[in-house]
Amino acid sequence: MNRQFRKLGVAAVIAATAFSFQAAGARARALSAPSPPPATVDSAEPYGSNTWVDAPKEDAAQSKLLRIDLQNQRHVAGSWAATGATIATFDGRKVDPNVFCAKAFSEAKCDVPKSQAAKLDRMQAGFRQLGIAPGRLVDGPISFDEIKAEIDVGRPVAVRVNWTVGGGHMLPVYGYDAKKKWVYWGDPWPTADNYQWASFDYLVANDLWVMTGAITHIGERAAT
Repeated sequence: MNRQFRKLGVAAVIAATAFSFQAAGARARALSAPSPPPATVDSAEPYGSNTWVDAPKEDAAQSKLLRIDLQNQRHVAGSWAATGATIATFDGRKVDPNVFCAKAFSEAKCDVPKSQAAKLDRMQAGFRQLGIAPGRLVDGPISFDEIKAEIDVGRPVAVRVNWTVGGGHMLPVYGYDAKKKWVYWGDPWPTADNYQWASFDYLVANDLWVMTGAITHIGERAAT
């Protein structure tokens, strides 16, 4: 994502404050992950693609990416339901965001106005209703090692970020590159790059957002 697209992303945040929401990223051109630029304030991070891509071949030995099928959100405040549906489908319970939303509220259909106030614990309720272990809530940012540990055992991580202009967004983190200390996540906003990657530090905090919470251990199987 070049600097021009990055500026457009910032403008989109400002334009979306009426909804407390923002579409991060721009349409991607690359089909494979480029080598990251030096970690500077003016970095071109994040990169992105509308199709799933693997880590660069030179990093394969120290990388792991889970093959998620990202689902786009169906309404402005629906990133939590799209993230939950993406992770639930990866776990073997194929649902769309509207079904996940309805399950999370134990209702026949998704109540859009009610869902706009949904937080990470509501996503856990959706997992629970689908028979998926709801995982563990984390208050504040999680570490790179925590993400790596989850991905290594085949579990995506649900992350919440708060926009610097207000409002929030939820993202499924599905991979890492230990060589470069990069992470891979999905963005369910319909016009954003579906699959994005950048340095871990970028995911934690940048000029657009700050990570404020996560769910780990989603779908954890009981020890036998």
